Amino acid sequence: MAILTIKEQLERQEQVDVAMRNVDILIADCSYTKDEYYQNKIGWGHGTFDHSIQMAIRVGAKTLVCTHHEPTRSDKELKRVFDEAVARFPSAERDLEIILAFEGLELEL
Repeated sequence: MAILTIKEQLERQEQVDVAMRNVDILIADCSYTKDEYYQNKIGWGHGTFDHSIQMAIRVGAKTLVCTHHEPTRSDKELKRVFDEAVARFPSAERDLEIILAFEGLELEL
């Protein structure tokens, strides 16, 4: 596995951002809180609520669907973690609908 320089990582992120620019719906992996991620989940291949919200705002997505949740969380814990993350990004500062995915969720495109 090749290790990318910071410049290469930023260039790759920009390419991904361009591909996602102004999407109607962005479905993103939100397995962890930012604290969980930085404490012991780096490199596991899963994202955080905060990172996904930041990404959706950055690319101008209209709706973010947070999915692929940590399986050990209860529904109540998941809702709490989701609400806390969303609260860090006040709606006045973003033009983005944020949805917590759940089993059976259907979205009309």
